[in-house]
Amino acid sequence: MRTEPQRTWHGSEIAQALGITNIHSFCVQMSQWASQGLILKTSRSLYALNT
Repeated sequence: MRTEPQRTWHGSEIAQALGITNIHSFCVQMSQWASQGLILKTSRSLYALNT
């Protein structure tokens, strides 16, 4: 995500890049990080860095 900080990323795309196979659980974790302000949730399953 830091390589393109202005871009929004689909949760499954991030999971695939990290080698995560349980995409649903990873997206739940991403939503939790978004609620904590660590990342931004811009739309359903779309995330961006919180700059």
